Amino acid sequence: MSAAMSATTSAGVSVLPSAPGGVPAVATTGTSVPRRLSKWPLLVVGLIALNMVIVAITVVKATGDESMATEPGYYEKAMGFNAIAAERDASRALGWHARVEIDASSQPAVLRVSMRDATGNPVQGCDVQVEAFANTRASKRARVKLVEGKSEPAGRYVGELDVQRNGLWTVRVRATRLEETFVHEEEVLVPVGQ
Repeated sequence: MSAAMSATTSAGVSVLPSAPGGVPAVATTGTSVPRRLSKWPLLVVGLIALNMVIVAITVVKATGDESMATEPGYYEKAMGFNAIAAERDASRALGWHARVEIDASSQPAVLRVSMRDATGNPVQGCDVQVEAFANTRASKRARVKLVEGKSEPAGRYVGELDVQRNGLWTVRVRATRLEETFVHEEEVLVPVGQ
């Protein structure tokens, strides 16, 4: 640069005259000044990380909550609805009745199912399968095979059930004898004191 085009200050900074059109010229020094990083990329990365944490918490909550449950085999049950409805109708036609009791005064609890036919006589000689769950923990389902109790009245089937929660329980009974199938669903209240 020529002496007419630039002037030097006492600090050694070159000052350029204004460019044509009134645009100020850039001052330069002999040393380079480091540029500060923009905070925008860090903000974007931080927001993405926050989103990933929120998604992880949501997945853990959605899959780890025992009170939330879907009906096992719900799709197959929906596709076979007519067969299930026919089985319920056939069960009603048998005229059998069942009463479910849960005695949780000791652990494991005692599950009793008493069955009677249409005339009030005990129904004996059945293979009885039960599915039971506390309504507040529907994902924890117990499947129990009941047997006719030797010290119980005729038509009463007994089994052990691990009851860790008091409250309302859903009990689904399926009893088969030869060609006959009886299905029954009942909600049973397990008292708080037991």
